[in-house]
Amino acid sequence: DSACFICAEPIQYLSVTPCNHTCCHKCSLRMRALYKNKSCPHCRAEQDFVIFSKDLTKTNYEDYKPSSMTLEDNRWGIKFDSEETKVATFNLMKFNCPDAGCETVVLSWKELKNHVRTAHSRNLCDLCCNHKKVFTVELKLYTFKGLHRHESTGDETGFKGHPACDFCRTRFYSSDELFTHIREQHERCFICEREGFANPPIFRDYTHLEQHFKSDHFICNAQSCLDKKFVVFANKIDLQAHLVSEHPSLYGNSKSARTIETGFTQTRDNNANNRRREFDSRQKRLEERARNYLNYSVSKFEVFYAILTKFRKNEITAKILIRDYVKLFQDTNKKDFELLVNNLADLYDKNKKKRESILDAFTEWKRKQEFSTLTGAGPSPGVSVARGAPARTNFSNPASVPSAIWAGNGTKKTTKNDFPSLPGRAPAKFPPVKAKSQSVKSTASSPFGSPLPSRTSSSTNLDYFDRPLTNSSSPASGSASPVFGTTKSKSTSDFPSLPIGKKAPPRVNPVSPSNNNLWGDSLISTTQYEDPNDIEVVVGKKGKKK
Repeated sequence: DSACFICAEPIQYLSVTPCNHTCCHKCSLRMRALYKNKSCPHCRAEQDFVIFSKDLTKTNYEDYKPSSMTLEDNRWGIKFDSEETKVATFNLMKFNCPDAGCETVVLSWKELKNHVRTAHSRNLCDLCCNHKKVFTVELKLYTFKGLHRHESTGDETGFKGHPACDFCRTRFYSSDELFTHIREQHERCFICEREGFANPPIFRDYTHLEQHFKSDHFICNAQSCLDKKFVVFANKIDLQAHLVSEHPSLYGNSKSARTIETGFTQTRDNNANNRRREFDSRQKRLEERARNYLNYSVSKFEVFYAILTKFRKNEITAKILIRDYVKLFQDTNKKDFELLVNNLADLYDKNKKKRESILDAFTEWKRKQEFSTLTGAGPSPGVSVARGAPARTNFSNPASVPSAIWAGNGTKKTTKNDFPSLPGRAPAKFPPVKAKSQSVKSTASSPFGSPLPSRTSSSTNLDYFDRPLTNSSSPASGSASPVFGTTKSKSTSDFPSLPIGKKAPPRVNPVSPSNNNLWGDSLISTTQYEDPNDIEVVVGKKGKKK
């Protein structure tokens, strides 16, 4: 008998897809009913229906006539060639007892667990029943000690047990479910994660996390920030800058409040353990960032680590490394992906050749992305870029430009609409005036007692009203402008004198004539406010202020 290429067991009932790929009916039913996946297990092509047959010789989909396929199940997309095949398939989906010598069938998980406990003195793993994609007859039965060993340390090759939450004392099926539980129900220190600690601490609730903030970091003790939560800083400089900018009324903005004593100390680190610890910290930072970008998927992280291992062993080049990571992190934006590449390059600070190869390969990829965007070809598949960018027209490629703006010879046509004319300016209309030869004097006084200056016409120094208005377009003709008409002399009645104001009474404190500011200098504040961002740094306790 032929064996299934998935489970390597003899085929009892054959599953045939429209793409003529075959497997056993158990593996096909598992994908369609348990995994909710209707693709072909061999070529991954989406198939709406497959055929389950007891005739193992018919391996082509065309060998089955539609008239003989009267039995089918639309939920899972399966057609049966006989009633025997249909019954055998539906029996797999029932609550069958996992014991090989027992043929008991119940109606629910609760009844099945009670049955194996009373009839066989065995237990079922609740986590495996809820999450493992297997049929009930494929589940394992455990004794009490065997179930405890299965959950804590595991009982299969590669399985290390179900992880547990240290606070809730609850076990989860895998690390993915545990990370989701911790992110939703408990707290993690974001500063320790940002600093790249190998195992950032996890706390039961925010009360315990706040105690960690106060003991190991720099928290803002203002009541408004305590109510907001998570207002904490990694160093004292950031905290003091926050206090000056956000709480000037409480801590002031004077020079003493903006003075920071650094207290720098110079140390030597020649210990190999410290260097190794630094390398481990960088590696953990890279791994945690990768897990975060991959949504804590264990399978994707294993692919990420496999690619990195090949690069360390010089099995692939940096270009292949960047290419594979672009495909793997296709849901990550470009800025986050650049941070990941920089963290990867930091691992090889001692190996400059590998570090430069990584950065050069990433720079080359970015240039290709920018070039494809400029030419209108669109970004290459992989890491996502920002949406909403305006489309660019590639004028070097006439095919990408609308045909309306190109001439027949492939050159861009210039139309009248491309260079619209400027709106014309209507000529101003003034009453006709003539140059005068008489002097006009104003006898009006200024409000402060000084007479207004007189204006005397001169043949060599004409004011705006004294200049004859001629047509600039034909200066040689000597004719008057058609707009303003002929020039006309002005008389004294055209500019009547201003009325003479009353003399102001003398002041008790006369204003000094030397003061040019009529409103007085006392009304203008000369207070110089200091910039709160101008933080002065004092080196040591005896350093000089700069």
